[in-house]
Amino acid sequence: PGRYACRCVAGLNVASVAPFVDKLWTGHNDVAGAMNIIDDTLAWLAFYGSAGFGWVLFMSLPGVVATSRTLNARRIIYDLRAKQDELAEEWDLKEKGKETEEHSLEADEDDGAFDTAGAAG
Repeated sequence: PGRYACRCVAGLNVASVAPFVDKLWTGHNDVAGAMNIIDDTLAWLAFYGSAGFGWVLFMSLPGVVATSRTLNARRIIYDLRAKQDELAEEWDLKEKGKETEEHSLEADEDDGAFDTAGAAG
């Protein structure tokens, strides 16, 4: 599983142990106080429950992230295709991404827009 499993499970374990350690440090900081926490069923439920939740996060989040990235990529593709259609309409192209014969012929003709001889003289 790697370091991400450790981060998910250990982070939630520390979070579940913290209130009990705080209770021990601010209350009776002795072996009897520690034994009271160890004997508490709800404490063990918190420890194991948070570890289980960490594993659930570790197992489920990659799928959620992959799905969201896929949906985001599809949205970007949709937006780019819409922009491509707008540009094709603006340039009077019949097919997306390809010039018509009229436009390619007009581009080959010298219309004087970039007349270097006229600009130099």
